[in-house]
Amino acid sequence: RNEQRCQELINKMNSEQVPQSNPVTRKRNVPLLVHYAHADAELRQLSARDQEEIAQLDEFLRQFPPDSSKLLPTRFGNILRAAELRPYSRYGLEARVCWPRLWLILPATARQEMIASREALDGAIANCIWSGLFIVWGLLAWWAVPIGMIMGFLAYQRALSTAEVYGSLLEATFDLYRQELYKALGFPIATNTDERLHGIQLTSYLFRGPPTEPIALTKAATSTDKASKD
Repeated sequence: RNEQRCQELINKMNSEQVPQSNPVTRKRNVPLLVHYAHADAELRQLSARDQEEIAQLDEFLRQFPPDSSKLLPTRFGNILRAAELRPYSRYGLEARVCWPRLWLILPATARQEMIASREALDGAIANCIWSGLFIVWGLLAWWAVPIGMIMGFLAYQRALSTAEVYGSLLEATFDLYRQELYKALGFPIATNTDERLHGIQLTSYLFRGPPTEPIALTKAATSTDKASKD
């Protein structure tokens, strides 16, 4: 049966791929199934309803860091933390180190989108703060407490939505413009096979300065370029 097969896939992926120390994963007992290519064939055998449910849970788990040691107390913080960590897990690029440099070379349209998203995020946070302050008026007027709680709930839901948009745009800038960062810094452009290693080296270069020893990948890239010219 489809339901039984779905559970078998979940159990298999849980045992092979998902850190059991992550309380979010343990709570939902569902892995990031959609992200694993070797499960695609099995997924297609499930019913449309099961596939949709797994996709929704997969999207839910994307809002949390996969490493339980990096989890934050709030869902809002975890959404932003997860988006910040994805460029490193994919490309070896630390967002907090590389972002200021990447920002300077983004095209105007990309900057405008990021600015608008950040302003919406800041506005949502401000609304949460004002809602909390409104509750303080409950010391003088009891009706301020329920109104402030409702306002706070709505403001927080808005903040979660804007955080997801901002995180997606942050991730997209690395997806689309990371190669421009390599070019602007004069760093060897990474290939698909060694891109994450390149990214880790570039992050280290930006954070700590040039290494005492030449980067091996730089040597390899240079010799390859010379060979091609010859």
